Formats: sequence, C-alpha cells, structure tokens
Amino acid sequence: MEAMTTNIRKYFTHLVYAFVSISLIFYVPLRLPAGQQIDLSYVQNFGYLTQELWFRFGTWFIFFVSLFLTPIRKGDYRALSVFALYLLLSSCLFGLSPSNRHTLLNIGLAVLLYKVVVENIEINLKAFASWILAIICLNYILMIFQAFYLDGLFQNMSAYDGSLRSFVSPGVMTIHFDERIVGFFKLKANVGVFGAISGMVLAFVSPFLSVLAVPFMLLGQTSATIAAFIISFGFLLWFRIKRWIWFTFLSLLIVGGTLYITKYDMPTGQFNERFKIWHKSFFDVTKTSPVIGVGLGKFKETNYQLDQG
Repeated sequence: MEAMTTNIRKYFTHLVYAFVSISLIFYVPLRLPAGQQIDLSYVQNFGYLTQELWFRFGTWFIFFVSLFLTPIRKGDYRALSVFALYLLLSSCLFGLSPSNRHTLLNIGLAVLLYKVVVENIEINLKAFASWILAIICLNYILMIFQAFYLDGLFQNMSAYDGSLRSFVSPGVMTIHFDERIVGFFKLKANVGVFGAISGMVLAFVSPFLSVLAVPFMLLGQTSATIAAFIISFGFLLWFRIKRWIWFTFLSLLIVGGTLYITKYDMPTGQFNERFKIWHKSFFDVTKTSPVIGVGLGKFKETNYQLDQG
C-alpha cells in the first residue's frame, strides 16, 4: 500500500512538472483564411486568452487531483494571505475594474498552485529539468523549421518571402529574421522570458546545461529577462565556486551587459521611453495614493502615449 502511494505521488509530481513546463510555451495561434487581414493585437490577445485558460483550468484540475492525496507537510501561508488581502483592499478602494478582477483571479490561482506544490510534492530538480529540456528541444526543432519558412503552426507568418510582413496593414510592421524564429511563442519577448526561466532550472542541475537557454535570451532581446537570468545565475554560483572566480565572472557579466544595452537598447530609445513611463507613473501614484498604491491593473487604464506607443 505504501509503495502504491509513493508511485501515485510520483505520477502526480510529474503531472505538475508537465503542466508547468507546457505552460511556459503554451500559445494557440489564431488561424486566418488565406489573404484575410486582421489587427495584430487581436491575434495576440487570442493567444494570451488561450494561455490563461490553460493555466486556470489546469490549476483547478491539479488542485482537485491533489485532494485525493494525503499532504506530506503543512504550509505557512500567513504572509501570502496578508499580501493577497492588501492587493484586494487596494483594488477595491479604487474600483474593481475588469483588469483588477482579471489580475486578482490569476494571482489567486497562482497561490492555489503554490499550496498544492508545498503540501504534496518533494521537489526533484533533475526530474523537473528533464521536462524543461524536452520543451527546449521541441522548441529548437520548430525554430529550425521557421528559419526555412516551414512553419506549420503560425502559417500566417511563414507564407511569405524574405520581406515577410505581419498580417496587419501592409507596411506597418516588418518581421525580421529573428522575429519569426520564435518557436511556440509567437512573440519574440516571450522567447527571452522562456530562456531566463529554463536557463535557471537547468543551472540548478548543471551550470553548463544553462548554455542551451542562452540563444532564447539572445533572440528575445529583452534586457529585463537577461538581467533576471544573470542575477539568479550569479546567486546560484555564489554557493558553488570560489569567491575570486565569482567576482571575475560577475565583472565580465557586467561589462557584457553594459555593451549589450549600449548596442541594442540605447540606440532604439528603449530606456529613454521606459524612464519616461516610470517617472510619469511614479509621480502619478505618489500624488494620488502614496501609501497603498492605486490597485492592480491601473497601469492599463493610464493610456500613456509615448514615441513608441
């Protein structure tokens, strides 16, 4: 009986690993009839909606399955409860708009998934990394097909020649080489996020394995995800290598990161635009509600208009 319980818990653990791994790349594209034009934002929102439905229904499914298991430990959720109450209070004070409710629901489900993991799973990073590695390999395969315009998933992006354009009005947006090599993600920024997350999971098994995730971050070209990976990776190495090697490694990363930002981000005005947004939103919040903030989802309602939209 004990062996059966152990096997059931093992299968449940792999179910959670599979759900989390697939969630990293889950995106259902909107297929259009040949020649039909549609706003790109509509297509993206359709993909985001399918991602959320996958996460929400998947989390509920895993939670219901966990009810048939005997918890192996008790979690302490007092800090999370206080944080959730703060988010709910601040959102209610400024009106529970659709974006407030939308975000609160996702946060609540994330806490529920966290509860399931804490109470029912003995984390095995090597087992989890094997799922991540499988997702990486699948994504590389699709990216290779996309490089040669053999994309059977996002057919609207691969049915054109080298001057490939997105399915908004002609001339609005040109999809460059690295913007169509996105694997399952559809959006280039999501490739970078996947690289940062998968790279850290593999790094806990072996820092050398994380090299497999570096191309995703380079293709994503998002400085935030690269910075997140560097900070996390540096924290991990602090416990694994000698201090002088660690400081040498950190110095090289800082120099490399500075060169990357100078070459790729600064010329396009990315940081200038972000600083404008941060400055404007910070002072708007401090004028209206400096203590508790203005609630979740309010940034979407500000409609700040800058050079890059």
